[in-house]
Amino acid sequence: MAKAEGPIKLDNLISNLVVSKSWQSRMRLHQVFTFWDDVVGVDIARRAQPQVIRGTVLWVGVCDSIWMQQLQYERQYLLEAINLRLGEADSERDVLSGFGQQGSLRLTELRLALDPSLVNKQHQNRSASLQPLVVDQEKLTEFTRMLSSIADQELKQSMIRVWLIMHQKR
Repeated sequence: MAKAEGPIKLDNLISNLVVSKSWQSRMRLHQVFTFWDDVVGVDIARRAQPQVIRGTVLWVGVCDSIWMQQLQYERQYLLEAINLRLGEADSERDVLSGFGQQGSLRLTELRLALDPSLVNKQHQNRSASLQPLVVDQEKLTEFTRMLSSIADQELKQSMIRVWLIMHQKR
């Protein structure tokens, strides 16, 4: 084996490794992690994040079942927008690096799964955005009295939280 004549540039080494392992297409697909927020928008990005790519299927974690249902309706649109952006990235990279579109892949499917860690982030964001709550104690006491026939304490607390949120939005 011939000895290298000097230091090898790291970018050349990585480029050669990517080409020798035929990883160009796989690396291109994983660019979705870098531009997800831009493509889907702030509202969706707060509630859903890409988790993993298996083959040509993108798995997205979603904060709750309500958003999962909403995104179920938007899956095809999101998939098309992501693939369009991947195509734009191909064009830029072709010019800059000479990789070309060898084995160019597209994401073929977008699947959704509940992600509990996003639920916590969503609640933190919601809590931070709420204004200080000014509650009419008389109305709260009256509402709590109406709930007195409910035995389940957790249900009572949940109903009180909902009432407080509704009261705040008025």
